[in-house]
Amino acid sequence: MKEIEKKFLLADGGSIPIPAKFKKFKIKQAYIFADFDKKVRIRISRGKAVLGVKYTEGVIRDEFEYEIPIKDGKSMFNKSAFKLEKKRLSFKKNKEKYDVDYYPNNLVVVEVEFKTVELMDKWVKPNWLGEEVTTNSKYSNIVLSKENLKFAKIKDGE
Repeated sequence: MKEIEKKFLLADGGSIPIPAKFKKFKIKQAYIFADFDKKVRIRISRGKAVLGVKYTEGVIRDEFEYEIPIKDGKSMFNKSAFKLEKKRLSFKKNKEKYDVDYYPNNLVVVEVEFKTVELMDKWVKPNWLGEEVTTNSKYSNIVLSKENLKFAKIKDGE
C-alpha cells in the first residue's frame, strides 16, 4: 500500500483546530530493523500489536502493516533497543487525515496523510502548521526512538 504523507511542526503560537470528532490514544513503538530506505517496526496501541514495514523515504512510501498477537508484539517490543512512546490525536478534515503526535520531550509533529498525490498537490497548508519536516531525519520516529522517549508513569487519579 502507498502512504502519501507530509510532516510539519506547529506554527509559532499555532493552535490546532480540533474538531468535535477525533480520536486520542497512546502509541508504544519499537524498531526491529532500520536501514536507509527500509524499516521494520512494532507498534502497540489500543490493545493491538501491528508489525509494520516501510520502504523508501520522503512523501510517498510503500507501507505494509499486519496485526499480530499482542503477546508476540510485546515480546518484540521488549527485545528492541530503539523505542518511543507518543500520544496521538487523530482527526479528518476535508479529505485529509491529521495525526498530531505529542512526544515526551515536548515535541509536537503533525502528519498529514493524503489519499492521492493529486489531492496532496491541491492541498493548501493551514496557517496553524509551521515548517515542513517530511525529509528532515531529525524528526523521524527512528531517530527519536534512539532517544528512548518514554512518558513518566501516571499515578492513579491523574
